[in-house]
Amino acid sequence: MTFSLLPDCLASRLPGTLREVEQSVEQVEHRQGPLDELGAEMRPAEQDRDRVQGAVRYLRRRCRGVRAALTTIVGLLPERFAGHPPTLEGFRAALGVAQVLEHLREVAAAHLGGLPPPLGFGPRPSPRRKAVRRLQQEAGADPPRRPG
Repeated sequence: MTFSLLPDCLASRLPGTLREVEQSVEQVEHRQGPLDELGAEMRPAEQDRDRVQGAVRYLRRRCRGVRAALTTIVGLLPERFAGHPPTLEGFRAALGVAQVLEHLREVAAAHLGGLPPPLGFGPRPSPRRKAVRRLQQEAGADPPRRPG
């Protein structure tokens, strides 16, 4: 039998705590504009575009994992979460707690091995593979021109 030494407050496969992840996802759920604007608000001192894009990627990684975990939990425990959307607000209403992700570690303890990070301990999602483009020409000299 294996067990985890990860404290319940820490996010799996991500730096930081579940509270920090939850705050980031909540900012995305309640934003009024595009994600780029929220990324720019997160890094206001730096006007560099790469910093804003990094903040956007940061937010997307956290949101993707939390949404996948919430959607999976709705399917695993439908009697408890029926009628509630797979959002932090929906789960907060269903559970009646302020910190949803930390409480879900207790509620879904039997399923943590299959839930995606940062909530569960399952494997990282496999990256999407880009389709191979066959339109690229082979390396080397251009072919001879056809007469005509």
